[in-house]
Amino acid sequence: MKSGKLIERENASLGVAVGRGAKGFLVLAALAVVGVLVACADERTVEVPVDRPVIQTVEVEVVVEVEKEVVREVQVEVPVAVEREIVREVQVEVPLEVEKEVVREVQVEVPVVVEKEVVREVRVEVPVERTVEVLVERTVEVPVEVEADHDDHMEETGHEELIGRLLVTDGLEAHLSVIDLETDSVESGIFDIAGPNARIYPSLNHRYAFVLARGPEGGDDRIHIFDGGVYNEPHGDHFDLVTDPVSRHPLEIVEEWPVHSVNSNGWTTIFADTNGHALLFDEESLERSGGDYEPTVLKAGIQHGTAFAITDEHVVMSVSNPLCTEFIPGTWDCLPLGAVVSDLDGEIVYDTASESCTFLHGEAYNKHGAFFGCQEGVLFIHEDDGQFGHEILPYPAELGEPGMSAIITYYWHPSSDNFFGIGNRRESGQAGVWLVDPVNREIREIFPDPSAAFAFSNDGETFFILADDGVLRAFDSHDGELIESVQVLEPFERVWGSPSPAMSVAGEWLFLSDPYSGRVLGVHLEHMEIEEEWELGGAPANLTFVGVGVDDHHDDEHAHEDEHDHEAEADHEDHDDHMEETGHDELIGRLLVTDGVEALLSVIDLSTDGVESGIFDVAGPNATLYSSVTHRYGIALARGPESGDDRIHIFDGGVFYVPHGDHFDLVTEPVSRHSLEIVEEWPVHSVNSHGWTAVFADTNGHVVLIDEEGLASSGGDYEPIVLEAGIQHGTGFVISDEHVIMSVNNPLCTEFIPSGDCLPLGVEVRTFDDEVVYDAAKDSCPSLHGEAHNAHGAVFGCRFVGVLSVHAHDGHYEHELIPYPEDMADELALGLFYGHHDSENFFAPATLFPDGQCCDLGGVWLVDVENGEMREVFPDPSVAAAFSSDGATFYMLANDGVLRALDSHDGELVETMQLIDPFETVFGSPSPSMIVVGEWLFLADPNSGHVLGVHLEHMEIEEEWDLGGAPANLTFVGVGVDDHHDDEHAHEDDH
Repeated sequence: MKSGKLIERENASLGVAVGRGAKGFLVLAALAVVGVLVACADERTVEVPVDRPVIQTVEVEVVVEVEKEVVREVQVEVPVAVEREIVREVQVEVPLEVEKEVVREVQVEVPVVVEKEVVREVRVEVPVERTVEVLVERTVEVPVEVEADHDDHMEETGHEELIGRLLVTDGLEAHLSVIDLETDSVESGIFDIAGPNARIYPSLNHRYAFVLARGPEGGDDRIHIFDGGVYNEPHGDHFDLVTDPVSRHPLEIVEEWPVHSVNSNGWTTIFADTNGHALLFDEESLERSGGDYEPTVLKAGIQHGTAFAITDEHVVMSVSNPLCTEFIPGTWDCLPLGAVVSDLDGEIVYDTASESCTFLHGEAYNKHGAFFGCQEGVLFIHEDDGQFGHEILPYPAELGEPGMSAIITYYWHPSSDNFFGIGNRRESGQAGVWLVDPVNREIREIFPDPSAAFAFSNDGETFFILADDGVLRAFDSHDGELIESVQVLEPFERVWGSPSPAMSVAGEWLFLSDPYSGRVLGVHLEHMEIEEEWELGGAPANLTFVGVGVDDHHDDEHAHEDEHDHEAEADHEDHDDHMEETGHDELIGRLLVTDGVEALLSVIDLSTDGVESGIFDVAGPNATLYSSVTHRYGIALARGPESGDDRIHIFDGGVFYVPHGDHFDLVTEPVSRHSLEIVEEWPVHSVNSHGWTAVFADTNGHVVLIDEEGLASSGGDYEPIVLEAGIQHGTGFVISDEHVIMSVNNPLCTEFIPSGDCLPLGVEVRTFDDEVVYDAAKDSCPSLHGEAHNAHGAVFGCRFVGVLSVHAHDGHYEHELIPYPEDMADELALGLFYGHHDSENFFAPATLFPDGQCCDLGGVWLVDVENGEMREVFPDPSVAAAFSSDGATFYMLANDGVLRALDSHDGELVETMQLIDPFETVFGSPSPSMIVVGEWLFLADPNSGHVLGVHLEHMEIEEEWDLGGAPANLTFVGVGVDDHHDDEHAHEDDH
């Protein structure tokens, strides 16, 4: 097929092919002239309803902004316009959070902090403005699977990533209740179980819940399994979210005294005391085999014991006491004497010398090994290069008399070095909460009072204790220091044998059962406030979360946890200095990268070179990415598969400065999903200017104005300003501190269909209160598409007419039309612009209409507004483009894979380099995109799965990260950049 040609292979019919898209719209400007609509995205063919006429089969050449779905059998090879990021050269080492008025010029001493280390003192001259207080948010990273049509109740509180249910057992009645977190519906006592006060634990992936219920008589105990009904089902290269009702799994196991359940190394292990059976469940087989599934059973001997997988192929099990010939609960003889390691066939491969660990009770497991509470101390079993070893960590004298005191119940998290245990003295009972530090071989008390419930945060950083006084306390899991406390319940008195409160953490939520009031509470951990409350009646006792949106969790009595290696995430102090060695110690932050085929977002840490591929889900593939005004946040505009699925996602980059008196502190936290998520259809354009981020959503014609300071301080409660521009494929942004410029819709566009009728007719200037203060002659700019701005004003593309320039002079707005050259007037359309605050000129790729017929891809043109001129500076189509940070250079990437640097003042070619291999742009498939940050140009290359870092001083590739997949769009979040440019139409922050 000839390059640059589009062939529609379907005969004329009464109808129009309408598809949902993921990137842009420029194709409409080109096709509107012949009345044809083509909407494309990935390489699929779909059937779509038709309701408008389509002309006969045509062969055309088009400039394309990629949409989402191929609606006919379409093949095309064209350069695809993508978002860009441009930044100016950094003038000071530390950017300020500021308001509007500069008070005076001062000199301040600012410590520059890189990953917690002060590297030097610098003296910089900065404008001092009124202090702006920034709320530092502590959030948990939770992957998202977005359901198409679900209730937004949890989204309003910032937990759109948590989709599922709470299963709750009753402390007095033998039944189980269900709370749906999406609908807030409560089904009390919907399932019967073998006995009251049953313990409940999640499976590894939170698909299933295991209920360990003890019945009224011998032989009545059961292990019930419930399917939570919410899970991700693999479909080739993607996952579909399934939402079925909660149901009872057909497999039900008869075991006496089932007590402990542990998730580790791909297995769920349940220990049943009466027969000393360790039952190992494989979740995948449980789903596939249904009621015919047979768990692996290892026999450990009669005991009140425990077992769990310490590796993929080995199980650590407690050892029964020979004196325990019949299981009698509560007797010392039936407590184990130590632990052994066996393979999955039950063959013992390591014995810990059981006589050194008597009266074993309580276990923990993390990346260092397995731990058990013994009368002599804490038994620590570890594995190194396939060899097992063990040692005893002695109790401190403060715990009590040796042999009469021990730590017998443990709570742990796989990514926490430390774990926590409940002390016990034979004479007086519970003896406080103790931190066990296996790395430094230390054990110390952190909280002295009797406590009822315990849980780790989702990331393992915080340990929560609910004491009998009804106060929820948060402790730092690293040092055991108290961080925060909140009264969540009235003080209560626990009675042995009666239900007491229990806790389960999922994402940023702590769920608490209150058997005294018949309620379940939801505590938002970011705010430490009760934000949910469900009335169940009865005595809700134990609970767990089933669903999607949680990587790992902690929600059983002994903090049994699925093991994940988080060492790479936690190691920030010993990071790779590669970026610093190349002269970019001022650039501290991350690259956010969306995938062109999967609905995923990846993170590259520029300080550590760490890559987290696909760590966040977004509403759809090929989402466009932009940064906020100060680069604190990344804004992803994602179009989902169905109407109503589009989202404006906001991600906190986690690297920012917080003002502290006469200096700034550098905050470095993990990238996290902001609790605010905006539902708008066809969000396309994002522009940073005059302290505001403006996002335009086509379907409703909304200009959504986001104030970064308000976003940081208000969290999920933040409400952006929304202006109504009318249905259109339009644009809008703040043109001054008091005014917004926005496109004007065509009255023929009464319903948003990607077509020529929905291209705007001109622009107008309004106040933030929606009052029109200037009309830029609507009829003078038909089929408006494309815009950019610089220090002097804004430009917009008008098909066949010219470029509309709008600017302010002495407080009054003016506009003029710069006509296309006479010899090109009937053939030329500029519909995509790149601008920079400090560049006098704009650049735009051209669409050509030879003999009035659509369309050929043209070269790149320079638009000189000051002199009212425009001229072609490069003859071939560009695929990606970006300004240098200072605006002096304009970079272009063409299909030959060559990066070209043009002087932005005159458009002359300055330098070239072969950046990637030549490639063919396929309509509907992701194409390369690039941004510039400081002295670096970052390029996403979907053809290789790599992101490249080009040092612009040397014009050499000095960084390369392998993300896999098809990295398509990217932006920078962090500090060290004064100004930026990272959206599709070269929208630029105006400073």
